[in-house]
Amino acid sequence: MKLTLNQKKAHDIERHIALTAGAGSGKTAVLVNRYIEILIKKNLRVGQVVAITFTEKAATELRQRIFHEIENRISDGRDVDKLIEIKGNMISAQISTIHAFCSKILREHPIEAEVDIGFRIINGIEQRISVRNSVKSILKTIAEYPEEDSSRQRLANLLRIFGEKRFEQIITKFFSRRYAIDQLSDKIYQLSDDQILSYWQQFIQDQLSQIIEKKFSIETWINQLNTALTIATGRNAKTVRDLVDKLDANRNLQKNIPILNQISDLVLTRDKKNIAKQNFFGRGTKIEEFENQVQFLVEAGQTVKTFPSINSDDRLLVGISHSLVEIYRKVRDHYDTQNAQQSVLDFDDILVKSKTLLRNPAIRNRLAQRYAYIMVDEYQDTNMLQYEILKPIISDFSTGNFFIVGDQKQSIYGFRDADVRVFQQTTNEILEYQEKNASDFKWDEQLLSSTQREKCGSLHLAENFRFLRNLIAFVNLLFEQIMGYEPENEFEVRYDPLIKGRINNASGDIELLLGSETQNEYQLITARIHHLINTEATVWERTDMGEMARPIRYSDIAVLIRNRTHLPQIESQFIQAEIPYRIAGGIGFYQRQEIYDIINYLQFLENPSNDVALFGLLRAPFFSLSDTKLYEITRMKLHSYLWEKLKNYGRLHLDQAEVHSAIETLTRHLNIFANLPISTLIRKVVGETGMISILSVGRQGNQRWANYEKLLDIAREFDKSSFTRLSNFLEQIEIMIVEEDREEQAVIEHASDSVQIMTVHASKGLEFPVVILPDLHHAPRTDSEPLVDAEVGIGISPKNPSQNFDKSGPAMTEIIKIRLTNRQLAEEKRLFYVAITRARDRLILSGTLEVGKRPKGWLSWTLDALGLTDEIHQSLYEFPVTIEVMSPELEGSYDQVSFTLPLSVIHSVSELGSSTRILESQIVEPTMNLPEIHIELLQSSNLGGTFSVNELVTYAYCPVMFYLKRQLGVSIDGMDSEIWQFNNNVNEPFDIAVYEVLSQIDSRSDCNQIHSLVQSATHGVTGLADVVQSHVDCFVQSEIGGTALNAEESYCGYQAHALVGKHIIHGEIDRTFKTSDGTWEIIEYKTENVGISSILDRINFYQTQIELQALFVHRLFADQEFVSTTIFFTQTGYSHRFGFNLLEIEEIEGRWIKRITDIQEGKFKLREKNCLICVDSNDRQCFNQFRL
Repeated sequence: MKLTLNQKKAHDIERHIALTAGAGSGKTAVLVNRYIEILIKKNLRVGQVVAITFTEKAATELRQRIFHEIENRISDGRDVDKLIEIKGNMISAQISTIHAFCSKILREHPIEAEVDIGFRIINGIEQRISVRNSVKSILKTIAEYPEEDSSRQRLANLLRIFGEKRFEQIITKFFSRRYAIDQLSDKIYQLSDDQILSYWQQFIQDQLSQIIEKKFSIETWINQLNTALTIATGRNAKTVRDLVDKLDANRNLQKNIPILNQISDLVLTRDKKNIAKQNFFGRGTKIEEFENQVQFLVEAGQTVKTFPSINSDDRLLVGISHSLVEIYRKVRDHYDTQNAQQSVLDFDDILVKSKTLLRNPAIRNRLAQRYAYIMVDEYQDTNMLQYEILKPIISDFSTGNFFIVGDQKQSIYGFRDADVRVFQQTTNEILEYQEKNASDFKWDEQLLSSTQREKCGSLHLAENFRFLRNLIAFVNLLFEQIMGYEPENEFEVRYDPLIKGRINNASGDIELLLGSETQNEYQLITARIHHLINTEATVWERTDMGEMARPIRYSDIAVLIRNRTHLPQIESQFIQAEIPYRIAGGIGFYQRQEIYDIINYLQFLENPSNDVALFGLLRAPFFSLSDTKLYEITRMKLHSYLWEKLKNYGRLHLDQAEVHSAIETLTRHLNIFANLPISTLIRKVVGETGMISILSVGRQGNQRWANYEKLLDIAREFDKSSFTRLSNFLEQIEIMIVEEDREEQAVIEHASDSVQIMTVHASKGLEFPVVILPDLHHAPRTDSEPLVDAEVGIGISPKNPSQNFDKSGPAMTEIIKIRLTNRQLAEEKRLFYVAITRARDRLILSGTLEVGKRPKGWLSWTLDALGLTDEIHQSLYEFPVTIEVMSPELEGSYDQVSFTLPLSVIHSVSELGSSTRILESQIVEPTMNLPEIHIELLQSSNLGGTFSVNELVTYAYCPVMFYLKRQLGVSIDGMDSEIWQFNNNVNEPFDIAVYEVLSQIDSRSDCNQIHSLVQSATHGVTGLADVVQSHVDCFVQSEIGGTALNAEESYCGYQAHALVGKHIIHGEIDRTFKTSDGTWEIIEYKTENVGISSILDRINFYQTQIELQALFVHRLFADQEFVSTTIFFTQTGYSHRFGFNLLEIEEIEGRWIKRITDIQEGKFKLREKNCLICVDSNDRQCFNQFRL
């Protein structure tokens, strides 16, 4: 690749470098080439160069890019021998996340680090449950202390103030900010109350002093006040004049702050929103010519009054904070002890222990000698702890080589403790260290022009190779105002304009979609997407011949959202507009309705008195009771719980079939849930209710089904853990529902041409030809108490016991809130920047303007930056702009280009013209033409249909029977034959009893209960009990029965469902068990009396069903290369074993997909031969009866 001047400088390997790399600047290519150049030029081993990335995915991608570049260079014949050596050793390359890097160091020094060499890393839900258990354990322990114990008294006081639930939430949140709380514990909360209050007061004064010095200097105060006082005649004017004299006499900023506080009170109104015209200027004084002075006094006075003084509530806050930190320490000690006993570490442990380990001089020196070069990607998302780990390895810059690369404008992971200030601090330390050792940059032995700052190690890749011209101009125009060139506070970053580096003279487009009360914003978005597709608007595609224009496809478009709050509305509109889409990284797994519904069901089983869960599951597709019906049920008297009301309603309304079905199913599940693995229970619940069919219905059916399968995977992992109770599983899920709104939905296969919807965070590092940003008008979220500031303390407004438990107002809590709000707003600006800079060719901003309301959030920033503060009625706005463009002639120089930037504004769908699609529903009337019957398609989702094994087997035997009975519900005389009984689960009493008993015998140990099980199943009917006993004994005493009962793992009455092609097939497997060689087999019981002469016919008859169940086994245990299924006849003890290899499974699947396709296409043709119902007749009884 051809490198720019700045990229060449970034390849320097003789000095420490802090590289600021803007969006689309080619920094990954620099990383890749720099990594290889170091190994070649310094003749180092692969393991001596460390590359730290932000995620495992990024590490994998970087490793692949390096490997690919090595192969390219080998093909070009450059440094072949060394590159072949490097390529062979890439498996040992130190390219990883900071946590993986630190884990390696800890495992190399387990004794010094005081860790088990085989420690396991816990994260996510396992870590949260461990924290929660530690909190509960410590609270229980303290509660058992004697009443006079000070710890118990402090805990009792905290519980009175916060309540138990809120208190536990506070301690749990402390754990999420553990490193910050540990720092506060060591730095601040080891001080006395008075020392902390003194520190806080000084901190407030220092913060205010910095702002005054920067924005409202004392000289400016004095000048503006003296000018205003020339006309001020109000009652406060003389006092203000005296105070100004004190300011003039004493320029000490710290001592002037109280005076400024007094002045602010005198010149502003009581609410501090405006100038005090009457009290300061005087009644009737004309102040129009003093607008500048008024504006200054209002802004400066408001700033001063924003910083309150420490008050009595702050003493309450200090005492409570001391108590909270004390209990946190106890919980932390308990948590650490538990982890040590289990040989586990969480991610915070890994970093903290690594930092501690590196205090050992011998280890620090050893690592410094080993790792000659350290490169850190995405450095803007690191934090001080990570810097304090890496810095000792380079001996505070005195050994090795340290290279950091990132873009402070793209630091968006504050919720993961990323601190944008660390980038600047590291840069400053590099500059200071190399201040006297600066040398020129060289490339191919030629000197490169550079500034003194660059020579000291601070470089900047300002060239942008992503945007077209108009997008460059728009981003600069916007963020020069939003971010500015001078940061307003320590959390802000300055904006450096982007320089156009992309070699494409096309302009690019920026649009603004503005919804209103009468025009839904999401309708505008979908209409605009249709318009782009239908009018064949163009984007640019990179090819070997350069960039080529082509029409926009759906897959070129990305919709980037801040969070999942409005995702359901966006999805709904896309579905209605028939726009193909996929949710990349599908956020909000635990918040999906299908997951909620299943969890409601499980919560009811765990606690039948949970009315909320029962109400939810009764309304859900499990039973689909109407709200009217549920209202009737809830009005039942005599019972307090909904479950009792439901049963009583059923007893009084015998004609309510759907209610009785719900009661019967719920009762059955209540009786068995405690004995089933969670994954099996979920399958049973879904398979035995209406949920199995609904999961795959509709355009989102495939996603719902995949989410269901993902929940099953989570349950299977839980089944492997030491926890086995449903309550434990629900506790885990409860935490995830509340906390893990970023958990991805299940990944599914999508049509390649579909719009991508993802969060802005997920889009980091990606680019798209077209980007749409919806919901710009929503205000950003802010953090809630308790607030944690690692430099100041804990911010909270506790109830004051001495003031009747009224809410307190500590000044320090307000200060912390201001600081964190500034931090969050600064990150919101950067998040907006990241979102906008994902676009290559076209950017579409979208929001809603409400009449009479000022827009908020990103939309407010956008309109203010563009100067569009009045009502927006025009369809086109133009802005004069100037950008810099890389000069094609002179390296490192830029040409200035001025032009007019257009911004299109669309207010309604009608403005898009006739090319916008208007969707109309179409109704297809079914037709029927015997003997071949055609009906409308059954398929109702992106998946295929949903069918039971019984339905499909019926169709295989007789398509007309399937249609007449299953589709039309026609009753046919004589349908008492075996096939009809089998496919409708209509069995004789002894059949039902045999299956019931066998389903309860899981293993050999259950055999001693056979007699009692038989008596229970047959209700003590002697003749029936004897028959059932003989059938059960026949299986138990058989060879296959012995094998199954002795298996370590087995399931009876297993509710199975799996994808066959795109179709969902479900049914029940009588018994599945795991053999000694680790493979799974199936046993199907048959209770009919079959003579030896007809055994083969009967086996052939059942093969259709067995094929489907073999497909189940293959889907459930895909790694098996052979599937075995046995039919066992309980009357005679005869069995037959079927075996299918992978090729046969594939052929079976093909046959069944063909049959399902025939069903969906309405092909119900009579067989040439009679089916079993016609075995004694040639008159085709079922069809002829229907025809008559």
